[in-house]
Amino acid sequence: MKKGKTTLVTTSNALDTAIMGIHGGQLVSVEYKNDTDTCNKKLQGGKGNKFYGRVEVVKFVTSLQVGNDYESNVSRRAGVPFEAEALPWGTWYAYKRIIAHKGEHYLRLYESKNTKTHHIFFLDGKEVKDGDLKKSILAAFRPKGVSKRQLAVGLSAEEQVKPLNIKYSNLLKLKAAGKCYEVVSF
Repeated sequence: MKKGKTTLVTTSNALDTAIMGIHGGQLVSVEYKNDTDTCNKKLQGGKGNKFYGRVEVVKFVTSLQVGNDYESNVSRRAGVPFEAEALPWGTWYAYKRIIAHKGEHYLRLYESKNTKTHHIFFLDGKEVKDGDLKKSILAAFRPKGVSKRQLAVGLSAEEQVKPLNIKYSNLLKLKAAGKCYEVVSF
């Protein structure tokens, strides 16, 4: 992320306030980590995967939308009415922005057509520099799911509205409207 004015965020409440201050539909960038436990849940083959318990990932993602409505986004892209189901887990702490689940908060974002992701992989605690090893690690993760309900209203996998939920404790930086929030562990 580009350097600029950075505000340190040291509490969950301060992060809530920062997120609520971002205009709905605003494009944001984030830097977040997937620790070993999170990565383990996403690896194909579970404990049988050679990377199980060994991989962490830091992701830099640009052009994400905050404060959007899932149902409206799907309806607009499909050109037909769409009724969303309730969240499959958690409850809205702040509608369209923050989900609460088991005492944790999650930032809810949506990919845009211009979303770009850059990964930095760590294997056994060391940054992976080898390109072939990076490809091998990336291939070990399950592919992102496809919504059957969005397919039913005519949206291909590429056209679908894709939510991204980031646990506050995994968020490192959030950048929106020229402001950068660096999250210091809670």
